Amino acid sequence: MEEIEAEHTYIVPAALQDPSVIIQELTPEELLGEVYQETEEARDIPNRLAPSDLHSIRAHNLRTCVDLGTKVFKKMRRAFPSLQNLATLHKIQTHIAQLSGIQPELYPPCPDKGCCLLAGVYEGLRDCPYCDAPVYDSKGKPREVFEYFPITPRLDAMFRDPKTAEQLLYRAQYEPTANAIEDIFDSLYYRKLKSRPVTVNEQISPIASLTRIQMLHLVWTQTVFVHSRTGRKRAGPS
Repeated sequence: MEEIEAEHTYIVPAALQDPSVIIQELTPEELLGEVYQETEEARDIPNRLAPSDLHSIRAHNLRTCVDLGTKVFKKMRRAFPSLQNLATLHKIQTHIAQLSGIQPELYPPCPDKGCCLLAGVYEGLRDCPYCDAPVYDSKGKPREVFEYFPITPRLDAMFRDPKTAEQLLYRAQYEPTANAIEDIFDSLYYRKLKSRPVTVNEQISPIASLTRIQMLHLVWTQTVFVHSRTGRKRAGPS
């Protein structure tokens, strides 16, 4: 495997390096304390968006909900005169990214079999460490790029939406039912786990127990790259 100089910079997100960093930084108080003070203000967001913002949001939602392809989207603009002023798909996606405040971090994956992501210990390699497939083209650019959306701004955006924030409080507000199992949170095993210390990498976390984070349930998953028979080379976080 041939190594190259750090011509392309790809920063490994803290969540992939050590989940305990994020867990320690994002306490329930930090996530919920200030966010819910802004709930009423968040309800008024649609009234404060410019017409062009709402136009881009509606177009983006339509394409996403009905899985509208890029070619069909372009032809739709040409087919209907009333849509001539509709921005191009690239401009709409850029506009949505600016409105959301979430910018992806880019990493080069194995382009052939999706063996791994070239980050962390694999950063700086020109070839895949598993199948030796060349990761960069003749111009030194990655043949494929994987987009990673950082967890922190995604959580922030989720809690700023009143409806989603209310749904995320389900586990905190749930009252166990005596002598009945109506939800997974009624189980004896789950209630025992709530009283146990939280451990990260075999070390006890500053979070004393699950009772400290019962307002938010995070499932940390590492990005898994698979070679699918359906033709999808990679399965990233969803």
